[in-house]
Amino acid sequence: YLLEPHTWSKCHEPKNIVEWNVTLFSILLALGGIEFILCLTQVINGVLRGICGYCCSRQQMITAMLSLEAVKPA
Repeated sequence: YLLEPHTWSKCHEPKNIVEWNVTLFSILLALGGIEFILCLTQVINGVLRGICGYCCSRQQMITAMLSLEAVKPA
């Protein structure tokens, strides 16, 4: 039905409703795609921060322990 514009004239009321619905659906589809991209970016950001945050905090702990050992009196 959507790929056959010549059948759209069968809808008499309201006028141009098929075009309106196709336009509305296209806008909603585009906004949904943008929302998906933003959500995917947030997920990737969270995963990378989780992995790198663990590595960085572990590295900072090792550095702190080494610096404490260097300060110990002999």
